[in-house]
Amino acid sequence: MLRLGSTTVPINQGGVTFDAVIPYPAALAGQVGQPGRVIVEDVQVFARGVVATASVDLKKGGTSILTGPVTPVAGTVVAGALVAADATKRFGPGDQLNVVVTTNGTGTITDLAVNVRVRSDYRQN
Repeated sequence: MLRLGSTTVPINQGGVTFDAVIPYPAALAGQVGQPGRVIVEDVQVFARGVVATASVDLKKGGTSILTGPVTPVAGTVVAGALVAADATKRFGPGDQLNVVVTTNGTGTITDLAVNVRVRSDYRQN
């Protein structure tokens, strides 16, 4: 499980990359017992407070791994809907996962947390 974020974020423009992580470090690739890739299985967004019209998207490069952005609701865990195509949700060595937050240009999102569950993917390309 990757947990991204955990702070108060003032958002004053649209499409801000809030956090980024490399779910599968290149240093692990090719080592005995390590998978060729990891695949995202679940995404959840939580915020203690939301004083804005906001959405959260997760992207591999410039491509969303969700069917649409998640709208955080204060005090509630909101599940993201993943795209059907496995290739979009698969991360190889060094691929970066970006958390992109967009608002109406004002307000804050308090204690934003994005949980991403990944699993090993031993399938060939």
